[in-house]
Amino acid sequence: LMLGEALDNEEASFVSYLMKSGSYGITEHRIEKSVLKNGSGLKGKLLTIIKGLFLPMDVVEKSFPFFYRHKILLPVLPLYRLVRNRKKAWKTLKIILRL
Repeated sequence: LMLGEALDNEEASFVSYLMKSGSYGITEHRIEKSVLKNGSGLKGKLLTIIKGLFLPMDVVEKSFPFFYRHKILLPVLPLYRLVRNRKKAWKTLKIILRL
């Protein structure tokens, strides 16, 4: 691609994606990739929501040591996370449902 040369649609789309992403990416792109990785349509959306609610034990150990030490409370962890981060949870859910 030379300076002053017009971009085709694919190149223009990629440049637009990069310009909107910022230094560390944006939540919408991360969620979109997760939904696509989990499958298409409703199945991908549901799997993304479920995987977001129920964390792997290594993540629980690092991020929620109290729940890791008191494993009997693990069923409460998804609800705790939803209540603690309700604004982020609603934003994420809106993005997933919009896809």
